[in-house]
Amino acid sequence: MLWTLPNPEKALNNWRNVLKPGGKVVIIDGVWDDSRLETHLKRNIGETMINIVERNDISKDSYTAEVNAILPNAKGVPLGKAREYMEKARFKDVRSIGLDDLMRIQKKHMPPRYKIAYEYEYYMIYGLKDISGQ
Repeated sequence: MLWTLPNPEKALNNWRNVLKPGGKVVIIDGVWDDSRLETHLKRNIGETMINIVERNDISKDSYTAEVNAILPNAKGVPLGKAREYMEKARFKDVRSIGLDDLMRIQKKHMPPRYKIAYEYEYYMIYGLKDISGQ
């Protein structure tokens, strides 16, 4: 969900400030668009199939150019960048878990047109506020 924030660094600092000492912040995020040609082709094929089968143009569900312009991570947040945000906000013991199993289960129940269109990398990352409150 960091990808939805205009200033993820400020948000993480604010969250750390309101946590009790030893409190934990947990974030589930991922990369929706890795800018590779293969990704764009798959997405276009899947979206075209969805449009044909369901008469649903999901491209209209995307953010506007104006909204994308204020989101530094509109295409998703790579795990390394999320870790950087967490450490910069002074979270301790930052760890992550890949959510590949969740993605496999989700894709198992998707119609083929969605399996093609939605190929994302999901992860969970978490960190602790220092027990001293710092």
